[in-house]
Amino acid sequence: MLSAKCLNELKANVKDNIVSFSRIRAAYVSEGEILTEFNKSFLAMPEEEQFKYAAVVKQIFSGKPEEKMLDLEDTYEGTSIYNLWNAGLEDDMSVKSFYEGLIPHYDTLGRYLIILVEDNYDVVKVNAAGEAIDESEETYHYIVCAVCPVKLSEPGIECKDNLIGLRERDWVMAKPSIGMVYPAFKDRSADRESVMYYASNPKETFPTVMTEFLLTDIRYTIEQRKEQLEDILKMYLIDLFDSEQLEVVIDGVHEKLSNYIGDEEIVDNMCRMLTADNLAQMLRKLGIPELQVRKVSMRYGEVVGSERAIFFVNKKRAARYKAYVSHKRQRELLDRAKCELDAAGQKDLAEEIENYMEKTR
Repeated sequence: MLSAKCLNELKANVKDNIVSFSRIRAAYVSEGEILTEFNKSFLAMPEEEQFKYAAVVKQIFSGKPEEKMLDLEDTYEGTSIYNLWNAGLEDDMSVKSFYEGLIPHYDTLGRYLIILVEDNYDVVKVNAAGEAIDESEETYHYIVCAVCPVKLSEPGIECKDNLIGLRERDWVMAKPSIGMVYPAFKDRSADRESVMYYASNPKETFPTVMTEFLLTDIRYTIEQRKEQLEDILKMYLIDLFDSEQLEVVIDGVHEKLSNYIGDEEIVDNMCRMLTADNLAQMLRKLGIPELQVRKVSMRYGEVVGSERAIFFVNKKRAARYKAYVSHKRQRELLDRAKCELDAAGQKDLAEEIENYMEKTR
């Protein structure tokens, strides 16, 4: 599985050793058509330009596993990205095939830049503390693809040659919206059966790029998994509760999930999975009728199947439910005390409690 440690290692290498990039190519695309391309030796570029493109690659490596960086497994020989990696960026036919395969599935009508970088990273052997102890034991040869939207700069006023006037708007490259790294870097080694897939917006991952271009199954970000679960809950529980009560129930599911995983971290290998049966048990504990429990769990099984429980937890919702339960319990105790004081003739104290409960409702 992908790890933040491996991604940080690649990111640090870009920062410390930009000269390891061998070649860079790019295609400027508008309305699905390539307007222009370039093909350069990375070292032949001006240093300032090198830093700009290196920053794009670093952005790809900054994606946290499962949040913005996905592990697309079962990548096989014969895909465009494999052929490009195998042939190298100097192979015009492989690059052309890559562009022609990607463009129809990057679903946008705007302008964008497809950037391709080739690199060789000497993976130095390290000890348990992460300190280098030997020369490199493997050379990790990889290809990075970054797709960067190109947008008009903001309008503004400029002062130039003692003149003040409107600044001419330019087409400027933005940060990458998606990116791919092949082969994946796992356990400090190349995994040729996986692609690392970056999405800057965890809610917009361009799934057809995964399925139609990379020919892998769709992987979902943590944000998308949370939305899937909440959509399923709302679909089958909306007729049982008003909007406020429904939010409380969903908060309760997140609290049950939080208790279920305990202190597990996303990087753990020993993971608690959320299955349809697990979800059904949580709903029963919240008092959901059995018919709706069965509908929710069945739909979850169809849409998700089984996934790491930690991917679904919304910590803010879980904390909100705990606060709700605590507040509800407090009011129950105060109400009981008020009734007992009233029955005992302590009218003033009973009224004081009632006023307090009104103010804190």
